Amino acid sequence: MKYEFKMATTEEEKQRIFRFRYKIYVEEMNRPTHADHDKRIITDFMDETGYLFYTPLEGDLIATARVNFLKDGPIEFEGEYKLQKIPTYKDAISTTTKLMISPEYRNGVFNSTSSLQII
Repeated sequence: MKYEFKMATTEEEKQRIFRFRYKIYVEEMNRPTHADHDKRIITDFMDETGYLFYTPLEGDLIATARVNFLKDGPIEFEGEYKLQKIPTYKDAISTTTKLMISPEYRNGVFNSTSSLQII
């Protein structure tokens, strides 16, 4: 099966991703997190400058990932990793976070090829 990878550009797409994160982190994994339990979403400061990717299939989301470039805004652990010691680090650093895949698509072809296609 060929999967489609999209970048979220609308608020509706982004909200679907935030709800998908909640479904995986809170409902499935029971992870304590900074979720908005009233809205049933997970979002944080990095979403404001990040590129949000997702894979739709038959009306549902089956995967998501977020890519942030330091040149666009702050990233988690910038100070802890001492990135400022790297010359031109603001133009050269990116991070990929919030990679999540629906349980039924893990450990298969989708899981092993999806990261490469997002990049």
